[in-house]
Amino acid sequence: YLVSIATGGGRTDAAGAIVGADFSAFYWAGTALREGDTHALYDIEAEAEFLATLIAPATNDEGEVHAFVSPPYWGLCFAPLAALPYRAALAAFWTLCAALLVANVVVLRRTLPALRAESLGRAVLAALLFFPVLFSFLGGQTSLIVLLPLVLAFAALRRERDFVAGLALGLLAVKPQLALGMVVALLILGGGKW
Repeated sequence: YLVSIATGGGRTDAAGAIVGADFSAFYWAGTALREGDTHALYDIEAEAEFLATLIAPATNDEGEVHAFVSPPYWGLCFAPLAALPYRAALAAFWTLCAALLVANVVVLRRTLPALRAESLGRAVLAALLFFPVLFSFLGGQTSLIVLLPLVLAFAALRRERDFVAGLALGLLAVKPQLALGMVVALLILGGGKW
């Protein structure tokens, strides 16, 4: 992936899949919203045509499309990136995700005494070597974006700042199932305080 982007070798990897496959759906949503084509936001055929143009000439003929299935307001977050060419947008997205990875590790190091003994660099490297984190980068997923509210909520709960934790979980409106999971865990582990 990185070699393909860095060398200008195209928007597809050796297997013919678009680099940052999940990001392509967010890039589509940002583009559709920038162009004012809100009716096409969830039109899989329009997205497929857009992606075919984006990666032309396509090296595979499967026509795989990573459909945009998030709420429409999530597409607004990607509209600024959609103003850039795809590779530049993906590089900017990866940069944002790298910064968020560091931010998540910083918050966890401040919250968990066992992590304080490790240097920030080693902790970030350890996190990056965790396959789901690496896969999130390679696939262009938004995992590191939605991880930050969870980490912030965890840190706030450790400090007994319930309101701040609730605000952090509220940031997960784009993926409410993640907040719901934390709420259920809190209810179960709350020891009847609820």
